[in-house]
Amino acid sequence: GGLCRQAALGDALSVRRTRGTRIGRLSAILRAAVSRASAVAIASSLLFVFVGFAFYPLAGLEDDEAMFASALYDQTGIVNSVKFSGHRIPVMLMSYLGALKSWIYAPLFWFWKPSPTSLRVPALLLGALTILLFYRLLLRIAGERAAVVGCVLLSTDTVWFLTTCFDWGPVALQHFLLVSGALSLMRFHQEN
Repeated sequence: GGLCRQAALGDALSVRRTRGTRIGRLSAILRAAVSRASAVAIASSLLFVFVGFAFYPLAGLEDDEAMFASALYDQTGIVNSVKFSGHRIPVMLMSYLGALKSWIYAPLFWFWKPSPTSLRVPALLLGALTILLFYRLLLRIAGERAAVVGCVLLSTDTVWFLTTCFDWGPVALQHFLLVSGALSLMRFHQEN
């Protein structure tokens, strides 16, 4: 009995001592800011990225994955473009495929040489961000439990993973824009 009381007293004193330190204050702020549900969402998103980093080097590039690069280099197959200051700016790569992904990757390729890594890592990070936005969307629509379950299911879904990791066409961008648009509409609806 006496050892248990001494251990409990020692724990209480160590907690009191760490509260006054910077680490203790930072820890308290983080605990207040991040709920368990948010921590699960963040962990799901990180798991998605870590599995993606292990998986993306295993396959070579696929045509649809690199199709956007034609707007950056060759520009002969572009369906629609506009002239601006003597430059041809692609608008549509195909009748059903816009050039947004080309616009996003153009400055990225100035700093990061085109490779499977430079194609897939941004898509993986965008997929992880989409998982977090999906959590926020479900949190607004159906509550914390549904948000956690939906987030975990999405981050472990193989179809979601493969289409995001290898980004056949602008699928990762499409998912991100769809979820962020739905979240924006839901937020507007609930707050106005």
